[in-house]
Amino acid sequence: MGIDLRINQSINQSINQSISKELQEDYLHLSTDSKLIEIDGDHNSIYTKKENADIICKEVIQLLGELES
Repeated sequence: MGIDLRINQSINQSINQSISKELQEDYLHLSTDSKLIEIDGDHNSIYTKKENADIICKEVIQLLGELES
């Protein structure tokens, strides 16, 4: 029973990730001036993985700079 549950959870997670990626790509096409940045991680890795935090901060700073000009 435990193995079956883990397999089902893994499949569901894969399906959810696939749907989420499709939705993000749909959002991307709502504007002609947008981009999609993908990182390897999750909500927690924003602050637990330095390389993810660096990517996110760089993109936010760049966006703010574009808005100011």
